[in-house]
Amino acid sequence: MADLDELDTFLDALARTSEAPDAAGFRARNRAIDELELHLGVERERPAAGARIVALRDRMQAVNDSMARALRERIAAGGISSPDLLATFRDYVGAPRAGERFGLEYDDLDALVAGILSTDQLVEEAGVTWDPEMVPYQPTPARLILELLPELRLSERDVFVDVGSGLGTVPALVSLLTPARAVGIEWHPSYCAYARERVRALNLSSVSFVQQDAREADFSGGTVFYMFTPFKGTMLRDVLQRLDREGRRRKLRLCVYGPLLRAALRSFSSFTTSAPSPGDVISVFESSGLGAVRAG
Repeated sequence: MADLDELDTFLDALARTSEAPDAAGFRARNRAIDELELHLGVERERPAAGARIVALRDRMQAVNDSMARALRERIAAGGISSPDLLATFRDYVGAPRAGERFGLEYDDLDALVAGILSTDQLVEEAGVTWDPEMVPYQPTPARLILELLPELRLSERDVFVDVGSGLGTVPALVSLLTPARAVGIEWHPSYCAYARERVRALNLSSVSFVQQDAREADFSGGTVFYMFTPFKGTMLRDVLQRLDREGRRRKLRLCVYGPLLRAALRSFSSFTTSAPSPGDVISVFESSGLGAVRAG
């Protein structure tokens, strides 16, 4: 804002922001919350204005939280079908942003999904010793999963396995939006326990989580695997080698997010790229299940 009077005008306009329970109102409040956060940091000399900013921000966040809670309750009660939920989610997808880095941009849909799954809460990490080759958890933007699922065409015979599932956002979305069974493999005990708690609260019986090192996990039941660069170095190589051996035995698909994984997979002969991936961000590899095939 150019001066304090303009800030006051801005706050007055935000005070009249619609609280209607729809995607447009949700998006408007998110934009307003972002703006308020920016201004909060520069109002140190005006405590009254700062307090007003905090009150407005909290009021708008409370409305958005109530919308997510209402949708969460409908899901838990079985009161919304997968097609209707998908249509609802698509209403919240933000417009593409220029200069995206490998698609790693979050939008209003992520805010809604985080509210439904309560993955915007802090999870206890004290006392956990990370392997230096483990990559810190970062969720996949939900819009990318919405783009990926129509390409995969998962059926009730599929088992979707998220290797390094973190707080469980991707398996939960797969369970909510497809007839497939979803499994998350996560080493971090608190993350795994929290993911189990959240899907239990939503009454999602087709998703489960296994607390285990991916280098030792059982991959034999999966038909579609997903990875968002959960490891690097020798740990990544070891997990990919296990998937490569599995891909030589039978047909499976492996979806990878990020250029590191895409490049690494091209050295494993059992996988070849399939159709173009959503936005050229998530790459889908297929195995022939018939021994070595040419690299994609």
